[in-house]
Amino acid sequence: MKADDRLTFRLPTSKKTEFLAKVEREGKKSSEVLNELVERYLQQQLEQNSDIEEIKQRLTKLEEKFMGESAA
Repeated sequence: MKADDRLTFRLPTSKKTEFLAKVEREGKKSSEVLNELVERYLQQQLEQNSDIEEIKQRLTKLEEKFMGESAA
């Protein structure tokens, strides 16, 4: 089985130091916190897509109602 992939990115030294200090104070692992952030980011996109789909459905219903009233 393949090990998890790695993602490398640049971060200003001051932010890295601050992040690692906070993670240590909270007794967490940096990878744990970063994985949680990625999950939240991905979930946010799913929720936005769901909201857009709901808006489309509501708009379709309004159009059907309006077109029905206009024809009468």
